[in-house]
Amino acid sequence: MLRRAKNFANIAYYGKKRKSGEPLINHAIRVSDYIKKYANIKDETILSSAVLHDVLKDGNVTKEELESEFGDEIASIIENLQEISSIEIPIEQDKTTISQFHKLIIHLSKDIRVLIIRLADRIDNIKTANSLSRESQLWIARKALLLYAPISRSLGLKKFADILENEAFKIENPKRYSEIKEFVDKHLEKNRILLKKLKSSYKAYLDTLNVDYDISARVKNIYSIYRKAERKYKKGDISSPTAYGELYDLFGVRILVENVDVCYKTLAFTLENYDQVLSEYDDYIKKPKPNGYKTLQTAIKLGEFTCEIQIRTFEMHEFNEYGPASHYNYKYTNSRTSASWIKDLISQKDELQSGLSNNNQLKVFENQIFVFTPKNDLIVLPKGSTVLDFAYAIHTQIGNRAVGATIDDKFVSLDTELDSGKIIDVITSSTKVPSKDSIRFVKTTKAKRCIEKSFEKMKN
Repeated sequence: MLRRAKNFANIAYYGKKRKSGEPLINHAIRVSDYIKKYANIKDETILSSAVLHDVLKDGNVTKEELESEFGDEIASIIENLQEISSIEIPIEQDKTTISQFHKLIIHLSKDIRVLIIRLADRIDNIKTANSLSRESQLWIARKALLLYAPISRSLGLKKFADILENEAFKIENPKRYSEIKEFVDKHLEKNRILLKKLKSSYKAYLDTLNVDYDISARVKNIYSIYRKAERKYKKGDISSPTAYGELYDLFGVRILVENVDVCYKTLAFTLENYDQVLSEYDDYIKKPKPNGYKTLQTAIKLGEFTCEIQIRTFEMHEFNEYGPASHYNYKYTNSRTSASWIKDLISQKDELQSGLSNNNQLKVFENQIFVFTPKNDLIVLPKGSTVLDFAYAIHTQIGNRAVGATIDDKFVSLDTELDSGKIIDVITSSTKVPSKDSIRFVKTTKAKRCIEKSFEKMKN
């Protein structure tokens, strides 16, 4: 299927180029490759859909042709991708607004695979943004940091999130990015041998216990280093390399073992053989974080620097990386309010990874709709809401004076039910008064209350 998709895309994209002048087919294949490489997804339906993701928009291909060649499933995925790519999403710094846009993106992605392809597409866009104007680059970077990286992390797509954050940081603050990268590269080379020896030491010890284990070394990603140094020093000077060198988790070793007993034995081995940074010891197995995160965590001296050591079971690692809904909240919002919808997303992502592709429909936010004002302000309403509900959501007086609205340049009545993603332009009249009959079709409590109040005033 994937081979057929590439052949089809080669024909559909023939002669089509991106703004950089690069052939469009190159972009399409990279998006598919990112999903395979960074999300470890090998399902040919999603990989083929990724290759074909722009054919309806840029390839002069109809949905019927896609259905004939690849079936209803792929055609629906690509049609959904075209729908969400046509909606311009404004960026505001307000956290509540950003949270609503997270929900909008996920709501409009009716299939979990659509969301994953969309995120991989954003990765390629930001990695190739250097051919665009400075203004366009900054716009792409803002959306990556505020929208797409957090959603990637919530899905357990950590590598997606890391790439989006690093590439965005490189665009927004190239000088600081280069400073940190130079610092890390220089000291990683110095510490590479020490990290290798450290891993070998743990390997030799765990071999004596005759248990299954996995040991990996890592370097904190550049954007995370910047953010942590910024938080640690607050208003202090973080331009000095010293600020980065003093972070205790710049380098790290993660040790996964069979059970809790081996976790504590490995911790004892660590304390007996290495100089510990006492202030960095945490036992999140006995006292898990509020989000359920479990690990033993400490830091040891490693040459000129320190190295974070994490020790946990395979089961804890799986839970920490993919399971807890609040892992997203801890990392991004420090709030537990969105736990239920994040949990749903992670659950469905796990189903896809397990090959249970018969249930890919995203059911989160199925009782909400997301619509825009002409100024691109996002309004969230209950499913079934009408034009009049929308008018009252903007302002009481707009609702009281509303006579109708235009959607896609067509006039619609006040009782018209709304669909997500639409821009609604309410039409008002200075002589209009609310109709008592309208209380029968409005959905929101605010609209009903405002209509009732207006009649109470007229009686008085």
